[in-house]
Amino acid sequence: TNSVDDSLTVKLKNVDVNYVLDLINFHSVEFYGMASGKAYLAGVFGTAPLINSDLQIDHFKFEGGRMGTLFANIGYDSEKGRIEFDAVAKDEGDRRTIIDGYVSPRNSYIDLGIKDASVESSDLLLQDSGSGTTIDVATAMNGR
Repeated sequence: TNSVDDSLTVKLKNVDVNYVLDLINFHSVEFYGMASGKAYLAGVFGTAPLINSDLQIDHFKFEGGRMGTLFANIGYDSEKGRIEFDAVAKDEGDRRTIIDGYVSPRNSYIDLGIKDASVESSDLLLQDSGSGTTIDVATAMNGR
């Protein structure tokens, strides 16, 4: 319904992230992996739905770059029309990448901060896909 009093908690197990992005017709950048965890949804047919999830995404890739296992809190800010991320990707050993920011399908805009990534764990290369989407990615790389 459109009421936030009506809610649903969904337990996910090995859901293909790319398939979900296809369902919502989001192709500005590519995310890959298999998601497991819980998603909370309320008022999804209203003007201000509440959506939040705590996910583990195995075999996570961003724009084709392997990043390991992503542990993410992902929510939807209905006022701003954007999907917000607060996540850590852990790869082999103690290598990790901290990712925070948002994706705005409404405005075709992406603002992701990618920090504390070891050079060895990041084979991420950003390329202009010609989609017309603005991508603003800030990175800080710390090698060993």
